[in-house]
Amino acid sequence: MLIVNADDWGASVSATSRIEECIKAGVIDTVSAMVFMKDSRRAGRIIKNLKIDTALHLNFTTPFDDSKVPERLLESQMKIISYLKSNKAAQFIYNPVLQRHFDYVYKAQYDEYCGLFGNAPQRIDGHNHMHLCANMLWGKFIPFRTRVRRNIHFVNEKKSIFNRLYRSVIDSYLTKRYYCTDYFMHIHQFMHEDKKESIKRLKNLAELSKKADVELLVHPHQKADYEFVMGDEFKTSK
Repeated sequence: MLIVNADDWGASVSATSRIEECIKAGVIDTVSAMVFMKDSRRAGRIIKNLKIDTALHLNFTTPFDDSKVPERLLESQMKIISYLKSNKAAQFIYNPVLQRHFDYVYKAQYDEYCGLFGNAPQRIDGHNHMHLCANMLWGKFIPFRTRVRRNIHFVNEKKSIFNRLYRSVIDSYLTKRYYCTDYFMHIHQFMHEDKKESIKRLKNLAELSKKADVELLVHPHQKADYEFVMGDEFKTSK
């Protein structure tokens, strides 16, 4: 089964509008919603009429910009953002000093999602994939048997042995504790300047989805993503 998921629902009016347009066009199956952002509350109301599955899109890297975010929450989130953006390795290193901040910021987003959408999130993933940073994994904040996004599956990219081994270990842990799709991929892996190559890649994706559950990530607020998923090649393959 192929599940096309749009990230950043509620991040901004433009992001929400683009995703809504794709939903109505039938090219998006599920969305991942951000809370404490400028359009989060409006997006929470809109989604009820669209009747589409939503996930909590945890945000530890982009400052909350809703006008009613508590100052304490902003301060804790900024401490996390500062750490995670300090260097590329930060997400892989557990920081005990920040654990209470991760706990607070995670729970605040979880509770806000429940308030906006009327139920606890059955799926959880993360902005910039930070739901899988070391502090989140060690903290085991996400409830057992929740549906959680796994690491990206590389199709054409060449990655180091360490990179692949690390991702393999994390995915093994995730599948033992949570529900995960068999594959997680990004729409950019199927986009190519040669349309014939794009069609070939999409056909391979369609074949794979006949025997496995595949989550395909798309950001409709980005022009390239939007034009690709709204194009005839993608609609036909889906």
